[in-house]
Amino acid sequence: MYAQLKCRAVLTTVEDLVIDGIRDKPQLIGIPGGIDSGVADVAEMADTDEASAKCTLTVAECTSKPATASNVATSSTSRPSKESLKKRKRNRCYEEELLELETRRAQAELDLLLQRQQQEKQLHDLRIKVITEAAEQERQLFTLKKELLNSNIKSAMDQGLLLFES
Repeated sequence: MYAQLKCRAVLTTVEDLVIDGIRDKPQLIGIPGGIDSGVADVAEMADTDEASAKCTLTVAECTSKPATASNVATSSTSRPSKESLKKRKRNRCYEEELLELETRRAQAELDLLLQRQQQEKQLHDLRIKVITEAAEQERQLFTLKKELLNSNIKSAMDQGLLLFES
């Protein structure tokens, strides 16, 4: 593809390496599934099943006449088929349905969290009530014990059983 350069003294080492790396390789990349370069390459690609399935033009058409807008359009682009449009519509419906299900799930989780929060608040209020009632009962019990002790002390003093006064 590249002719040997006669003036090698002008090239740097890097330039020489670049030329060696790109020698005998196509330098342009075309349409995916298209034909890249050279008649030999076209003939080799036409022999394989994969290449012939990708290329709708024959080898003779590719080499004998220049590409026209109609040739390029038929070989590289096409409108989406009805099947692919139906598939896209079905996928969109599935996505919308999935989004609706996820929305409902999120709402249910939110409702459960709010319900749990309310239950925990009720439980907290019950605990406070129980602790407050227990504290009140303890206070009443100590008051009764104090009254009983004072009554016993007074009775013992009246009977002269105590020698000292508190």
